[in-house]
Amino acid sequence: MDLLKPIRVADDFILDNIIQRFQNFTQRKIGKDCFFWAKFLCFLIAMIPFIIISVSSLREALPVSIYFCLLMLIFIGAIGVLERIVKEEIANKKTMNPFRNCLFIARIGFTIIFLFFWPDTFIMVMIAYFLSCTPLPPGESKARKWLNSLKKILSFKAPVPAEN
Repeated sequence: MDLLKPIRVADDFILDNIIQRFQNFTQRKIGKDCFFWAKFLCFLIAMIPFIIISVSSLREALPVSIYFCLLMLIFIGAIGVLERIVKEEIANKKTMNPFRNCLFIARIGFTIIFLFFWPDTFIMVMIAYFLSCTPLPPGESKARKWLNSLKKILSFKAPVPAEN
């Protein structure tokens, strides 16, 4: 009997029914996929402590905050590399995200740390889940369609005066 089976079932439920649905909704509506959300969360992890330390009296912690900020920017770059790999893989083989199974241990590990030891790791849990989602095929979002139609409506041409 597989001891991880109940954990995998719970993980698949969270991934398929919550995170994947959110990702599909936002990709259809505003054109932002799971990799955007992972990068955005990394940016938050980097910027929030930097801003708090910058405006507080903890100026001596500023070098640590800058180091942490640079580390998160490197992580954002790594997410960009993963994004290209996943999109190529999906385009070629029409399969799900190849990192879904690889990141299972990371998702479970971060979730256990979040639940029992360190609640601040919630954003890391979300990043691991967003990196495990499968993005939809490229297409125009509803927001982009609306902006394009608004642009067509507003870009009327002035009448050209008739020559005598």
